[in-house]
Amino acid sequence: ATPLCSRTPRSCSTLQAQGGAEHLQREMTHDEEEPQIMPVSMDLNKEPVTDDGSVMKKVLKKGSGWDKPKHHDEAFVNLTGKHGDTVFDSNAEEAGPRSIIIGSGYCMGLEEALKSMMKGEKALVDVAARAAWGEKGWSAKGVPPDVDVCFEVQLLKWHSYDQATLARTQGAVRVNVTESGRDSLLPKPDDLVVLKYRAKTRGGSTYFLSKGWEEGAEPAKSVVKDLEPKGLMEAVQGMPVGSKASAVVTSDFAYGKEGSRELNVQPGAKVEFEIEMLHVWKLVDAYGDGGVRLELHEKTTGAWVRPLPGDKVKLSFTARVYKPDEKQTGEEKVVLEKKEVEIEVGADNGEDFTEGVEVAIEHLVDGQSATSIVQPQYHYGLEGKEGIVGAGEALQYHVTLLSTEHMQRGQGLDVVQCKEVADSLRLKGNAAFTAGRTHKALRIYNAALDPVRFLSTLMQHDERELKPHDKEVAEAARLSIFLNLAACHDRLQNWTASVENCRKALEVSPSNRKARFRRARAYMHIGRLIDADADLQALLPGDPEDKQVLALMAEVKRKQKIEDKQQQGAFKKMFS
Repeated sequence: ATPLCSRTPRSCSTLQAQGGAEHLQREMTHDEEEPQIMPVSMDLNKEPVTDDGSVMKKVLKKGSGWDKPKHHDEAFVNLTGKHGDTVFDSNAEEAGPRSIIIGSGYCMGLEEALKSMMKGEKALVDVAARAAWGEKGWSAKGVPPDVDVCFEVQLLKWHSYDQATLARTQGAVRVNVTESGRDSLLPKPDDLVVLKYRAKTRGGSTYFLSKGWEEGAEPAKSVVKDLEPKGLMEAVQGMPVGSKASAVVTSDFAYGKEGSRELNVQPGAKVEFEIEMLHVWKLVDAYGDGGVRLELHEKTTGAWVRPLPGDKVKLSFTARVYKPDEKQTGEEKVVLEKKEVEIEVGADNGEDFTEGVEVAIEHLVDGQSATSIVQPQYHYGLEGKEGIVGAGEALQYHVTLLSTEHMQRGQGLDVVQCKEVADSLRLKGNAAFTAGRTHKALRIYNAALDPVRFLSTLMQHDERELKPHDKEVAEAARLSIFLNLAACHDRLQNWTASVENCRKALEVSPSNRKARFRRARAYMHIGRLIDADADLQALLPGDPEDKQVLALMAEVKRKQKIEDKQQQGAFKKMFS
């Protein structure tokens, strides 16, 4: 039989010997018919890879296993490509195997064939011109237009890449996870990661960058979005805790067209990273003011429910003075330590259970720990506490939640019991609010919403006959919690949240003056002056002499005049 690669550009001897004459006769007698798409080879030892026969394959050596590469995978092959007797491409003289990204457009027909091969498989692949380089050919390699080509190719291995990273970077960063991690959660840009990595130029043997890779070296610790180059930052977002990966990064996501003289990276070079993800810690700015910043360490159990005010917990914690201008080693003096103590979340547990400790607890699940940096306003105050922390100094806490006994908040309770739970939490919230711990009060009032919501469910249950008093009890609880939440948001100047909670209170009690007044004040602060005035006008008939209402109306009118004047000035500029 004629060898696979001895075909002419427009036909092959194998085709002529096995039915070619019949095909030519049909062409001569039926000129009016559409051209027939014929398989690129009629060799019965070859199998079609594509339905139209444009890619045919003959297995020379069987591979192992059942897996096959997919679209976007990187295949490592030994290959020789020919048209006729002319070799146009080969890696025989190269240092190692050739790398082909399936779907990259090297040769569509060959890439389709690779997707049909198993590891170690060797084959002859026959590709018609329409599935190779078509009308344009490949002038750089000497492939003429409209020429069929063939390859002798062996698939050595392949790398499958994280699809999310590929999509996010449009193929510029390819992450091959070589060892799966302990968790399915992936790092986010604002998370803190602890990792080891090293980098070299693609195909190189010398690592120009290494962090924590050598034995005894300290791992790198960074917020994900601060990692450089950009390709490393993108790569780690495809790696769960405990995983290992290799990543190939294009120059645009590495050191660009200029390269890096300092690192000895050539202009336009691709870069390969080896990465090991040790830890992923969630960073939380609890109140949005930098007063309590948390690093949430990985979970060690399957627990997923966090404690809420009213729950009983067992925990341990240590506290150290935090010096922002000095590197914390963990060896600083412990100024306060509590081991396996039991407290009720949200209760008054003594001054050592500061806001920083309580916030950390409410962000953890059983078995999880956190490190928190707490500013003076959220521990002992600006004056500090003798023997623990000086005036104006921050504290660094390390908190571990050991176990949680969750309070029953709804299911299984009747209306009266739900009201008792809600009232108990509300009173704790009131105490925190009075003591000036507004954030704590807000958390407690939010926890009280669970029994309040369950009360609403009980009230709407078709099969349950509520007594008139039950409905009054339930609505009183709901009204009280919504008003208290609005008061907290007022103090924190979260005006939009205040409006929303006042709205809910008015749904329960449309005539409630406190809710309508607070909403009017919040409307004013967010610039909804017409809405503020409407609420205040609705309050006047009930008490025309209400000094608070009259004072707020005067303030709203003053702001409205300023706004009208500004708008008039803007109109004059438009038409001047």
